[in-house]
Amino acid sequence: MKIKLAVVSSSGSNWTEVEEEGTLIDSLEVGDELSFSNKNLESDKRVTLFIYEKGEEAPKMIACSTHLSTTVRSAIAQGVKKSQIIRNLLDLRVVKNDKGYFIVPTGNQAERFTLSVLKKQQPVSWEELVA
Repeated sequence: MKIKLAVVSSSGSNWTEVEEEGTLIDSLEVGDELSFSNKNLESDKRVTLFIYEKGEEAPKMIACSTHLSTTVRSAIAQGVKKSQIIRNLLDLRVVKNDKGYFIVPTGNQAERFTLSVLKKQQPVSWEELVA
C-alpha cells in the first residue's frame, strides 16, 4: 500500500473469545414461552428476549446483539408481528463471551477479494450499481 492508513481496531467482541452455543431453538424445550421485554424495546438498549421455561414463574433473559436489536426495532416499526420476529430469532446463533449470552445474526467476517481478482472484473457504471 502506498498511502499510510490507520490500522483497523474493532469496537466489537474479539471472535476468538466467543463461544458458539448453537441456535436459540436448540436451547429451548417444548412448553417454553418467549416474549420481548417491552421496556427494552422502548429504549435504546439491547433488545431483551424473555424465556419462560415450562413450570417456572420468573423468566430467564437473553439479549440480542446491538445490530440485531436495531433490526428488531426496525421490523416492529414496519408493522411486523412480534411473534414473527421471535420466530425468526429462533434460527439465529447464541454466543457467549465474558459479558454473557447473546443472540447474533448469522454471518461471517466480510468477504475479502485479492487485487488480482478485482482487476479481472469488468467495472459497471455507478448508475447500474444503484438502480
